Amino acid sequence: MKKTIISLAILIAGMGQLYAQQQQVNFGDSSRPVPSVSSLATYANTPVSNATGLPDISFPLLGLPTYNGGISLNVGLSYNPMNVSQSEPASQTGTGWTVFTGGVISRSITLDIDEMYDDPSNGNYVKNNFDDIYYYNLPGVSGKFKFIRNPTANTFELINLSSNKVKIEYTRTSNTATLILDSFTITDTNGTKYFFNDYSRSNQERNVYSLGGKVYRSAFFLSQIKDANNVELANFTYQKNIKYKNNSTTLVYETCKLKTITSPGFGKIEFDYLYDSFWEGSMNDPYQLQKISLKDNYNHMISGYGFEYTGNPLRTLLKLKKLDKNESVSETTEFEYGASADPQSPGMSPHDLCDQSTLPTLPKAVYGVLKRIISPAKGVVEYNFEPNQYYKDQNEQSYANSILSGNSFIDPELQYLSPFKDILYSTTRPFPNYPFTVSGTAPTKKVFIVFGVDEFYPVPPYWDTNTPPKVDYTIYNSGGGIVGGTQCYSYQYYSVREYDLPPGNYVLAVTGSGGRGQANLFGMEHVAQPFPNRVTGKGIRIASINYYNSKTEATPVKSTRFEYSSFSDSQASSGVLFSPELDANADTYPLYKNVKITEADNNNGYVKYYYKNPDDYPKTTDSWPYYSFTSGGLLDKKEVYNAQNNLLVSEQNHYTFEEIPEAQDYQLWSNNTLTTKPGWMKKSSVTSTSYFENGQSIEEKSETNFNAFNFGVESTKK
Repeated sequence: MKKTIISLAILIAGMGQLYAQQQQVNFGDSSRPVPSVSSLATYANTPVSNATGLPDISFPLLGLPTYNGGISLNVGLSYNPMNVSQSEPASQTGTGWTVFTGGVISRSITLDIDEMYDDPSNGNYVKNNFDDIYYYNLPGVSGKFKFIRNPTANTFELINLSSNKVKIEYTRTSNTATLILDSFTITDTNGTKYFFNDYSRSNQERNVYSLGGKVYRSAFFLSQIKDANNVELANFTYQKNIKYKNNSTTLVYETCKLKTITSPGFGKIEFDYLYDSFWEGSMNDPYQLQKISLKDNYNHMISGYGFEYTGNPLRTLLKLKKLDKNESVSETTEFEYGASADPQSPGMSPHDLCDQSTLPTLPKAVYGVLKRIISPAKGVVEYNFEPNQYYKDQNEQSYANSILSGNSFIDPELQYLSPFKDILYSTTRPFPNYPFTVSGTAPTKKVFIVFGVDEFYPVPPYWDTNTPPKVDYTIYNSGGGIVGGTQCYSYQYYSVREYDLPPGNYVLAVTGSGGRGQANLFGMEHVAQPFPNRVTGKGIRIASINYYNSKTEATPVKSTRFEYSSFSDSQASSGVLFSPELDANADTYPLYKNVKITEADNNNGYVKYYYKNPDDYPKTTDSWPYYSFTSGGLLDKKEVYNAQNNLLVSEQNHYTFEEIPEAQDYQLWSNNTLTTKPGWMKKSSVTSTSYFENGQSIEEKSETNFNAFNFGVESTKK
């Protein structure tokens, strides 16, 4: 009976998802309008590290040198599980995968595009504040910036939000009503210039006053690199395709797909794409990367990679094929996908019985996440992901009391339904009564009764022939009073009612025309105290990485486990929840202060990592120093232990930061008055202590100083 109810709920939810998937998607209406570059923001906001629980899964593919030995033109493929969800579009290389190559300035749009109001003669014209965030990626440098508008003077200022000393310049169109960007030039501290003269276009059709939407420049792409002597180091060409709406002249989008990277005198890298109209209007880039080729200066093929996909509704990368100079496949790397682990639940939830969307739920498992990588030699690396968790004081008195009272369901990780009575009823005259007892010490307990009819008996002579057969029940307390309940689910001959019952004895009396069936009684319970100080949040983290010699082996030859509990309290998470600065579209994420990594298959012991986060650099009433530096986690201490739990090596890190003098303060979040300012690392030092069995130890110190000119290494000493 319970399975029937739950299956119906799943069916209803599935129909809603199917309906949503059938809606036409216009990426121009989304906060990140270019699907194959939107994932870059994730890497900028939540770095890959032990502190974030995100493993480094990347493949260097092809590369070209340039006349400048410090600049290489590399193409790589990287996977990030934070880019896997039904709300995240699949890129040109499949869901979760990103190709790093060339350079791009993408944007994250907050509500409407900054340049929405571009016509002062229109009655809707306003000098709006600018709140879009721009993310830049180029060889060796990445960061983000935004524009600040002075509405009175109608002037605009570009604010670099990252801890570097690149110079970012822009050109604009002749429109003086607002700022419409035309191109960018980024100059690094060596004088190398990166020109972003190409762009894609999208159409924002929602919330606009213009018929046919508002076409805007959705991303800018690297066109050329020149050194400080104005010598060209590289140039980039792009494939541009325009999609019009329903055969009209209304532009939906214009692509800007990287076609070639050329290093004069060395060669080029070519990119080939396949357009498939099947993907139009879905959560997929309609263009998929088919092949990349490395060619010499005479256009001879040297090597390359081919890509093989599957997937519905989201494109999924299945195989990465290495190509030789004859374009024959020399190696194949395969990818398999699955689901992350489900959040741990103490038992059944009211959601399993009732149609109550307002009740709290645990996050769902992430489906379609990378599970296994099969190498060309057929060795296997298996990734097991689990839900993120962060710290919460579950034993705070008022919160603990709300759990102990048992009269409402507020926490699916601490509360659950426990079956305490199953009644198989079969009615005769007189109808039988079925006693049950509600235990506990709280004033009331939440009780759910699932009541089902398996068979109706022939109706008795006194039954109204115009009334269908019916079997129901009534609850009486020990004093004979009727106890009322609230129906929270009903389907055909099954129903679920919710009661608030004080501890004591009760009777379930079957009523109606007669029949047989069953009643299942569930009471609200909670896990034992003290409650664990952790809650499950959005997103996933790596739980273990297993290594196998082949696909057929069931036992790994090596296994690495990751644990994120507090080192001082194993029942508490060390995760602290933070938000990326400024970008309202970015997800919050936990930073873990403690991470333990264990090689589970041998006697090598384990390593404990201690991380600092923004809370270790306390905010004042109006500012939070060094937030951009610390919001990715800073390694504070590392301890290496053997299998006997003896400390072998301890490394203590120290950092000295300073604010960049010429940088400007900026507001961290639009709904908060806190500000911060870009900073730079002036000095870092490491004190390493090795411990021996005889009780002695050796201490070593090293120090690195950085210069204020380009934040590069100035000196090192030991």
